[in-house]
Amino acid sequence: GLGILKPDALGDFLPMFVSLAVGLILFEGGLTLDLKQFSHTSTVIKRLLTVGVLITWFGAALAAWIVFQTSPSYALLMGSCVIVTGPTVIVPLLRRVRVHQKLSSILHWEGVLIDSIGVFIAILCFEWVVEGGGAVALPNFIIRVISGVGIGVAGGYAIYWMMKRDWVPDNIVNAFALASAMLIFGATEIIKPEAGLLSVTIAG
Repeated sequence: GLGILKPDALGDFLPMFVSLAVGLILFEGGLTLDLKQFSHTSTVIKRLLTVGVLITWFGAALAAWIVFQTSPSYALLMGSCVIVTGPTVIVPLLRRVRVHQKLSSILHWEGVLIDSIGVFIAILCFEWVVEGGGAVALPNFIIRVISGVGIGVAGGYAIYWMMKRDWVPDNIVNAFALASAMLIFGATEIIKPEAGLLSVTIAG
């Protein structure tokens, strides 16, 4: 607003920087997830990431359809854009607001995992509406999921394997983790754009 920063100067690189920044946030969020806490709250988290996502998506789509009198496909696309809460919102709040440990764990898991889910659904809707329907959208969606899960699991295990064998000196662990996350993100993005968000979350 003050004209100090000029995003247009980055040109085509701006979306890449934004995606990479979000990917690093999700990687860090994945690192902070506690699997032991998930075992105690898994039912609630699963419902939030399935039933909760569907209620938010279709509820927002219905509201958009009624208010803006748009087509059902565009209403679904608009609804998909409000699914995400995201770690950039939830995690800082949890650090400042005292809540019960169980509730904090549920919100933290949902905040990290919902980002990838919401992005994938939004892209699916966008490609369905704008780029030729299910014949384009569904194969791309499947490729994103398979490549994101595959590279994420392989990359995350590789990081764990190398650190467990002390191949990484203690003084460069953070730099190694950061570089590894960028490599995992970039490798997945080469296969299909936006799939890197899922891979770095899983790797973390």
